[in-house]
Amino acid sequence: MDRGVLLLTGGSGGIGAAVARSAASAGWAVCLTYHHDHAAAAAVVADVEAAGGVAVGVQADTAVDTLGVGLAREVAGDGIRVNVVRPGIIDTEIHASGGQPDRVARLRPSTPMGRAGTADEVAAAVIWLLGDNAGYCTGGILDVARRPVDPPSRAVQAPSGAPSPVSRASRLATERSSMATGTMGQSGRRARSSAVMPDQSQ
Repeated sequence: MDRGVLLLTGGSGGIGAAVARSAASAGWAVCLTYHHDHAAAAAVVADVEAAGGVAVGVQADTAVDTLGVGLAREVAGDGIRVNVVRPGIIDTEIHASGGQPDRVARLRPSTPMGRAGTADEVAAAVIWLLGDNAGYCTGGILDVARRPVDPPSRAVQAPSGAPSPVSRASRLATERSSMATGTMGQSGRRARSSAVMPDQSQ
């Protein structure tokens, strides 16, 4: 079933790769972007194509939250919906690549569910946004789960009264968010669709 085109920012690994595979299996053609890991992006494209889907990878860098809100306003008249999805603490390799391989275990007790999420759970939220039941959702920001903030390490403890430092990995997890869209044309028939999602792992 041809559902339309999904534009996915950050689809080379982790959450983005899971969304790409899930969306392709649901009938979406996928255009995924990646920051620097061409081989990882190519592997996701190959997985989608091997399963009978259509996918292409494009190197790009995107400021997702700002893009999402502004783009939603610009393209709504064309029947395109744009929504930002902020995953929360998800068990992917982004934490190790940011220098904190123990971050998931350390923050697990402070998450709403008492555990880290999975890439597939975030993908399920994105797939819902792509569906007809989310036909009125655009320009929104969906927090899959509240994101705890890393406590400052003892080595970089801020002076009394000063803002607490936040680790690079925490900033990445906080600032990198995702977008997914499905669209319905103004006439009620499906037009085109676009989705944007961050690279949480590459």
